[in-house]
Amino acid sequence: MSELIGSGHEERWYPIPIHKIKNHFSKYVIDEELCPDSKYIIANISYNIQYIQYLRKTLNELNLSEVLQIQTIKSFIVISTSIIEAIFYLICCNENLRKKIIWKEFKTIGKSEFLLDGKKLKSETKLFEKNADSGFESLTFDQMIKKIETKKILKQENQFFKDLNHLRKLRNKIHLQETKTIGKTDYNSFWRPEYNLSKKNLRLLLLDEIFKADEWNIELFEFLKT
Repeated sequence: MSELIGSGHEERWYPIPIHKIKNHFSKYVIDEELCPDSKYIIANISYNIQYIQYLRKTLNELNLSEVLQIQTIKSFIVISTSIIEAIFYLICCNENLRKKIIWKEFKTIGKSEFLLDGKKLKSETKLFEKNADSGFESLTFDQMIKKIETKKILKQENQFFKDLNHLRKLRNKIHLQETKTIGKTDYNSFWRPEYNLSKKNLRLLLLDEIFKADEWNIELFEFLKT
């Protein structure tokens, strides 16, 4: 890790240059009308790829305590899964997998509560207005996974999506007070098998044929090899 404390870029370790990561994503041509923020999203993806490469280096080369190992692995899983979610968002936008919002809720009127067959019920009337900006629905990560798998946008096996759903559920365990959903503590939830799975799935996605072109640098994401 002494490479991290060099005084200049020639003396210290450096992750994959941002321009190389952005160039990799440029192979997938995105319609700016369908996804006007794509360049900012790709920039965020690129910065976070650099960061998880740094996390991988600390895990490989620093003599971390077990607790620090687990917390670093947790960060790696959360960020790498968020990278996949951002890529899926770009794909859903570009492949027009989102529905347009034609009507949006404007107001609720006529609320009333009443008893029926001994049960307390409530009735209300909702008013909708035409959506002037022709926006699109917001998709959850789960919905994006299902749409991309169903439409066979990626050249991935069914196991890829099963593993991704597991990582999605694990990634959602980010609230320190949450102990009910997956295990009881971070110690029980984030460990080597999931770490390796997150590396594997991210690498599979980054090297999917959707990003492939004549100039194909398969070694760009070597740090994700398990």
